[in-house]
Amino acid sequence: MFVKKLYKISSLWVIRPRVVLKLQDHNHCQVFSQGVTQTTTILLFLPLLRAAVFLVREGDNVTLSCDKTGNLVWDKEGSPPIAMGGSLAGDPDRYDLMIQNGTQMLTIKNASLVDSGPYRCYQIFTTDYNNYDVQVQVPPKEFYVETDKENVNENELATIRCKSIDSRPSPNVTWVRHNADGSTSVIQDALETVMESDQGTQSKTSEISVYADRRAYGARFYCTADIKTSALEYHNVVSTNITVKRGYHNASQSELVILLLPVAPRHTTLSGVNATSVEDDVVQLVCSADDAIPAAHITWMWNSDPVEGSMTSQQNKNGTYDVSSLLEFTANANYDGDIFVCIVANDVILEKFGSPIQLQGMLTVHFAPKFDQLGSGDRKAVEGGSFDLSCPVRANPHPESARWLHNSVYVANSLRRLVRGPFNDTTLTVYNVTCSDEGIYTCEAANEVGTRTSKDMKVEVQFAPVCRPQQKYKFACAINSSIEISCFVAAHPRDNVIFGWNISGSWEITSGKLEPSSADGAYSVLSYEVGSDADYRSIQCRASNGVLEMKETCSLHIRPPGSANRPNDCKVRNVTSSYVNIACWEDFDGGSTTWYSLQTQIGGEFHQLLRQTSLHFEWTNVTHNSTYTLRICAKNEEFGHSESCTSSFIVSTPPDKDFSPVTDGPPENISNATAAYIALAVVCSLVVFAVIVAGTLIVINRKSNQGDLILIKPPNTTSNDERSNSPGHVNAGLEATGHLDEVLRHEEGKAGGEGVSHVDDMGGDPIYDRADSMTSAIALQDIAMSN
Repeated sequence: MFVKKLYKISSLWVIRPRVVLKLQDHNHCQVFSQGVTQTTTILLFLPLLRAAVFLVREGDNVTLSCDKTGNLVWDKEGSPPIAMGGSLAGDPDRYDLMIQNGTQMLTIKNASLVDSGPYRCYQIFTTDYNNYDVQVQVPPKEFYVETDKENVNENELATIRCKSIDSRPSPNVTWVRHNADGSTSVIQDALETVMESDQGTQSKTSEISVYADRRAYGARFYCTADIKTSALEYHNVVSTNITVKRGYHNASQSELVILLLPVAPRHTTLSGVNATSVEDDVVQLVCSADDAIPAAHITWMWNSDPVEGSMTSQQNKNGTYDVSSLLEFTANANYDGDIFVCIVANDVILEKFGSPIQLQGMLTVHFAPKFDQLGSGDRKAVEGGSFDLSCPVRANPHPESARWLHNSVYVANSLRRLVRGPFNDTTLTVYNVTCSDEGIYTCEAANEVGTRTSKDMKVEVQFAPVCRPQQKYKFACAINSSIEISCFVAAHPRDNVIFGWNISGSWEITSGKLEPSSADGAYSVLSYEVGSDADYRSIQCRASNGVLEMKETCSLHIRPPGSANRPNDCKVRNVTSSYVNIACWEDFDGGSTTWYSLQTQIGGEFHQLLRQTSLHFEWTNVTHNSTYTLRICAKNEEFGHSESCTSSFIVSTPPDKDFSPVTDGPPENISNATAAYIALAVVCSLVVFAVIVAGTLIVINRKSNQGDLILIKPPNTTSNDERSNSPGHVNAGLEATGHLDEVLRHEEGKAGGEGVSHVDDMGGDPIYDRADSMTSAIALQDIAMSN
């Protein structure tokens, strides 16, 4: 221990009984009692003489000069005189005396520790002294580091000592710790002890205590000794490290061995779970167990099912092991909410806890809507009834919207079509089902991840049998002859259609046959004999498909042979700049081969363009950008004295190229577009003019020809029975019940028929099918027939 300086004095040895007082420098003093092994602090109150201090390294020479004259004496305190009266009295091997320029100088040769002490020069018999303090300095004979024991268990204290042996003065000792991670730290709390020998040298021990935990593994401890004076410079570094051995080891003096016992992992972690992944992302779950002996074993459980991960293991410098297991996969919707458990175990864990350590987490996956529970396949609905379609959606986050589509068209909410329920489970209910409700239904849902559409749900509408509007309703048969009468119906389902025939008040039941050219057509054939005029009558036909009964029967009429009626239900199917396609349906052929002619009006008179037995006209000899007044007439071979014609109608051909309501792009320039609009305006003007002319002609024809009738409407000469189920009446009846357009659309769609434009029986605007390729440039007047 040290005290503050009380006097600034030169270093001096003062001999007291059994006490040695050393002024170590002019700042500190230390007292050593003989046999005492530790430093004691005292307060200095003794009056001290000034002395010149001479520091000399052992083995070197030191010269003392005396500024006095006369008969001088040189001596060392407690020893005989060394020189007197200018003559050397001491050992000449140790001393040398010389006079230079009147000044005496005493040289101590090859100084050793025994030469240390107070010296003086003075005139004999006087008290005027020159005082000298000679200090011989010696570096440590040994400097080393040692431990208190070779082996120490983990988590115990280890003692490391640094020793400096037989030096004068004792060195300044410092400690520095170099950790395995590269960091360094100065150790401040070292305990020091100093022992002085009989020869005057000192031995210093500096001691530190190290906690042998894992942070100390691989660390190195450096002990540094420094002496720096005018006579002596000394610097030395010794070190030791803490090594790790699994078992006992005969360590060297500079090595401290820690016996590493089996230990549980210091850290166990599970990363990658409890976070949000997006569908199709690569998910990496990592389970780690660090700093364990023996190395931990890691297994995985995925929703209670064992799975294997990719293991890695690394041994640390301290002998422990870091182990990790990687579980890698691509996220999908099925993994949302799955539980992953990482199981960590080694001998210590099982012994200490009795079971492995388990780390658990839940995976969250964001994904676009899915329709896993949505049913597929055909759905059947009955006309006039209702049906429900549900759309359970699984999505994360929840859907932000959900919509229904019918045949790729969004379904609007209405009284008949009601959409209700949350976005993750919407229901579409259709009331008062009609044939137009048949088709493909899909459900569309969206969230922030994306939009998806469900599988197709096909809905088939089952409807009661109805009379096919485009069939032969009038049959010609001579007396004493027979004829086969066919009754065609549209029905769904049609596989088990049963027909009934009513000829004279009773019903005859027959099985139906499937119509090959129609997806929902069925028919029945009745063989009928005409024996007299009384057999010319109307025969009723009805049908049932096992689901619904027919609401109105079909009336088929037996008539005597005669003139052919003009065709009905004519449709202009297509018009181009070089081609006109017209199709009609036969009304009454009169019982013999009927010829049909397509005629055009030129100069007030009609001229024949085509003559054929088919009612499908393909007129190719047309001119573009022209308007034609046309009619169709019927005339059979046996009663060919007169022909029955439809009213005239107008067809306009477009300009050079086929006209299409959907253009491929903008017009090439404004002038071309303007010209097209002008041409279209001219055509429209001509159409209006033609309509007026046609109306006038119709009035004239009605007065001159009683065979005219409006297309589809039954002829005026038809009997009441015939009128009730003639094609016109059937169509009108279907329209009244809302079925006509649906049945036509249903039949043409099922049979893959081309799109057409037809004229209704009231003379209204053309009704276009979805597949219609007619253009707005076609001016189609109501096609009126003449009786």
